[in-house]
Amino acid sequence: MAENNNKVDKVLFEDYETKPVPESKTGHWYSQAMIWAGIAFCLIAFSIGGMLGTSMDFKSLVTAVLFGTAVLALVGSLIGVVGAKLHLTATVTARFGLGTYGAKIFGLVIAASNFGWFGYQCHYFGGAAVNIVQMFGGKGWTVTGWSIVGGLLMCITAIIGFKGIKWLSNIGVPLLFIMVLVAFFIGIKNVPMSEVSASFASHAGMMTIPAAVTTVIGSFVTASCYVPDISRYSKRPKDAVIGCWLGFCVCYSAILILGAYFANAFQTSDLSDLFINKVHLGLFAGIVLIIATWSTNDNNLYSSVLGISNAIGTNKVPRWLLTAIFGVLATIVGALGLVDYFVGFLSILGVFIPPFGAAIIGDYWIFNRKSGLYAFENADKMPMFRLIPCIATLAGIVCGLLATYSRFAAGITSYIGTSIFSMIVTLAVLIVLSAVTKKGVYKPAAQ
Repeated sequence: MAENNNKVDKVLFEDYETKPVPESKTGHWYSQAMIWAGIAFCLIAFSIGGMLGTSMDFKSLVTAVLFGTAVLALVGSLIGVVGAKLHLTATVTARFGLGTYGAKIFGLVIAASNFGWFGYQCHYFGGAAVNIVQMFGGKGWTVTGWSIVGGLLMCITAIIGFKGIKWLSNIGVPLLFIMVLVAFFIGIKNVPMSEVSASFASHAGMMTIPAAVTTVIGSFVTASCYVPDISRYSKRPKDAVIGCWLGFCVCYSAILILGAYFANAFQTSDLSDLFINKVHLGLFAGIVLIIATWSTNDNNLYSSVLGISNAIGTNKVPRWLLTAIFGVLATIVGALGLVDYFVGFLSILGVFIPPFGAAIIGDYWIFNRKSGLYAFENADKMPMFRLIPCIATLAGIVCGLLATYSRFAAGITSYIGTSIFSMIVTLAVLIVLSAVTKKGVYKPAAQ
């Protein structure tokens, strides 16, 4: 019986969380792009676009969005290629750059951050679901009830793993595209472009382009640092690159710009009201909006558990069971509104993640791309900490925290944002220390 259960687990839930994805399970750029598009298509992204659209003119908006998403795509591609070559998760990949314990810390930071944001979006979903039901004249369930339903639904695809996330994205992204396209054409038909242009123009100068770029990068940069969780399923490194650029730069740009357009055309940032009532897409819009939140939030739980799996080892607790346990806990936290008390803490964790990503990018691309270090057979030969990349990461985190909570480097961060600033600090410290010690190229000890 136990043997049969193990076979079922492998067929349904095998996700290669601590070992390379077999070549036979990998796919081309299309599946990568669809997953990132599914993650990017969410109510919060449209809201960010609406906020930007009511703070600057259209030309400035497009400039900021394209530049910001290009930075995100570049960061995602640089670290995504490493995951695609190794076919390993972000936190297992981090073992080569940071050491085994350094990678565990990275995994736990990702896990804590995404656990919290999963709960937050469950609560956000609950509020949106109540509004949608009320728009159709329904009554009854509270935000708490819908948060629980939404959270448990989102757990399903995360429990299945990459296959579940890909399946949902393949269904949800085309539906989202159709809904947004229909809403856009209805907007053009009913609201003269002259009015939309005038609305954009009235906001000119309220937000600078650098500030908008900072907002765009900050909204998605943490996800770009653990792209290997998805890119490990790429058949070739270029599939990861194409997927990142289509998902981050093309799809996310389009979502932000459309969010800005809708905010100016319909004078509202309430997307539920916009799609259901103002453009009259009714029940179809309600279902698609639910899928939009689902296709984003299941990835939060998925990456959270991959980080935990690397920290504790899946030989102790299977990934699917960890996902179920942490998914239920995060759902309860979100449903009860407890996560609202931790938003500040989650924001702090968001400062931690970019320097980890920068250390891995720098160590691989500058020093060890051809050294042979980044190979799965070396995973168990790494020290607890690789000191130079870890010191560089710590320097980036400290500078990021100082820049976030004080006027430290304000002149720089006002143009490039705290996340990119902390990544640049990490890279600079990594390069300087490696040059001084002449230990940038690392050779693992033989066993």
